[in-house]
Amino acid sequence: MFCEGHGPKGHTIGTYVSPDGIEWSRKSTEPVFEPASEGNWDSEHVAFPCVMPMDDGSCRLYYSCSPKEGASGIGMAVSDGTDWTRFIRHESN
Repeated sequence: MFCEGHGPKGHTIGTYVSPDGIEWSRKSTEPVFEPASEGNWDSEHVAFPCVMPMDDGSCRLYYSCSPKEGASGIGMAVSDGTDWTRFIRHESN
């Protein structure tokens, strides 16, 4: 399960695992996705993850985001192949 976390890095996205859907534990203490560097459109927070599996085994991560100043928006990142713990931001042109 992907979920929003709050910590020293601000609003981030992490993962939990469960063998039965009742008992959950953190997969890692490190987030799988965090805000971009200062000055980027998603540098303040990344939150409310929605993960969509793709036919090739990768996934797309859609998330709410905002810069330090300005309006919020929706971002999208793509997993690094079938590794759903590493993501590459989609940059719009």
